[in-house]
Amino acid sequence: MILWFWSEVFPNPASPLTDAKDEFIELYNDGLSSINLTGYKIAVGSNSIKTFIFKSGEIKSKQYSAFYISETKLGLSNNGSKIQLISPDGTIIDV
Repeated sequence: MILWFWSEVFPNPASPLTDAKDEFIELYNDGLSSINLTGYKIAVGSNSIKTFIFKSGEIKSKQYSAFYISETKLGLSNNGSKIQLISPDGTIIDV
């Protein structure tokens, strides 16, 4: 069984860091095998309307992987918002 979860979300970095450069969403693979990210989607916002779809990549077993705003273009609310990981078939993996 492969287990995913958000290990860290960094929505409001303190100066000298900036929202536009240093915000990130980090995932953790707690499973025993690597996970191919192709086709998975991260959705953010109260209605999950902003999305990023992985075109490639993987997370190895027991590995953390951070995805920065420069890659995903997903700005994070400083007041809290919903973040979802969605599989290629539309199944919500984590909220």
